[in-house]
Amino acid sequence: MKTSWDEILNKINSRMAQIQMPPVELGVEFEYAENRHSVIDGYLKVFNKKRPFEYKKNFRLAQIPMLQQQFENNEIILLADYLPSPVADALLENGIEFADRAGNLFLKGAGTFILIHNCKKSPELAKQETQGRAFTLTGIKVLFLLLTEPESLSWSYRKINEYTGVSIGSIQYIMADLQDRKYLVQLQGKFHIPDRPLLLERWTNAYLDKLYGKCETEKYEGELSVPLDKFPVSLTGETAAAELHLMKSAKTVMYRWGNINELIVRNRWKKNPKGPIEIRRAFWPESRVLKPLAPYLLIYADLLAENDSRCTEIAKAIYDKFLKEQA
Repeated sequence: MKTSWDEILNKINSRMAQIQMPPVELGVEFEYAENRHSVIDGYLKVFNKKRPFEYKKNFRLAQIPMLQQQFENNEIILLADYLPSPVADALLENGIEFADRAGNLFLKGAGTFILIHNCKKSPELAKQETQGRAFTLTGIKVLFLLLTEPESLSWSYRKINEYTGVSIGSIQYIMADLQDRKYLVQLQGKFHIPDRPLLLERWTNAYLDKLYGKCETEKYEGELSVPLDKFPVSLTGETAAAELHLMKSAKTVMYRWGNINELIVRNRWKKNPKGPIEIRRAFWPESRVLKPLAPYLLIYADLLAENDSRCTEIAKAIYDKFLKEQA
């Protein structure tokens, strides 16, 4: 990680030199944080002022509310490997300073600021970020099972196929890739996850980037008057959080993994693209029954996907209460 920080520092200094900033403005120095109980990763000395920074290898739009919640005074500087234009734009709108390895840069000082935007990712960085099989669409599905069903780490590939719908051949490649990248290690003939918090974060980012927006979704209007327990559905997002007594929500969000025509007819729901009832097609097969709530990991990720400060706060509460101890 330190290598990435040093590379970002070099890029900052290079950019500042290119725009011929006075030498006093070039005083950017790293001071690595010694107190690891702090939520920050270290300090930057920018415009002769010591500023905290947080490093995120990959940073997504959905994480902005969480960053704002952690650092309400906006003194934090976000460092990342690469910030795509939509993410950088949102950071600018929220007044959050940043720098990445591609040269994108936003730093503020007394009466001045530096903004360099729309820098493209270098071929070298793109090559380094190649994710292999583990975080493809099929990899995300297999990882979802491994992270939410601990016993599955000792299952046969045939049983993993039954509960994910991913072909046995693809499962073999995915498991091999996870081992190559040290996300899985084998001890005494059984697989273990050595760094669960990291894998949870990587899965969440991959899910939000690659799978969330591809789930077939239908919206309805109406009332929920028929119990859900007899139907192949599980609650997620705000609705699941409400069931856990963590928030109130007027929305009904659920996944379905089978036929729910009877549920729709008996509730007299009518299709409405702006309706409060959102039904998402599950990315797992009918052989895996998840009810009445979706796994906490999926509830957490779906709350982050709302890109809403209230939902982000509740997502953090769910992580702290249900996922942190497992990690």
